[in-house]
Amino acid sequence: MRKIIVLVLALPLTSFAAINDINKAAHEICLTEWNITDKVGSTDRDVLAIVNEEVSDFKERGFSLSDFGIDEPEYIATSARIAESFRKDHRPPNRQYDDDIRDTLRELVVPRCVIKVKESLTNH
Repeated sequence: MRKIIVLVLALPLTSFAAINDINKAAHEICLTEWNITDKVGSTDRDVLAIVNEEVSDFKERGFSLSDFGIDEPEYIATSARIAESFRKDHRPPNRQYDDDIRDTLRELVVPRCVIKVKESLTNH
């Protein structure tokens, strides 16, 4: 997850005119990252399919990666590569793990990501 948060922060953030609510925008991009990580770690579904699905859901919620100055094809390719690495490094899919600590991890990771994204958005 840390690598994915770094991805969100490291990609060029140049034009934010389309972002009206920085809090909501930061939360939504972090939620997208969390959903990718969560699904990759808890299922055996195709990683690229998960990333594409989450990007589509993000857009359906009214946002675009370009709102953050992020190139969508680059984001998808990089997220898929990082997520695949995450899956290989951590464990095979395990539903018990998800049921036991999913909410706790989300409560820790998403708010920290939101803080970092908001800092990045307001500093650029």
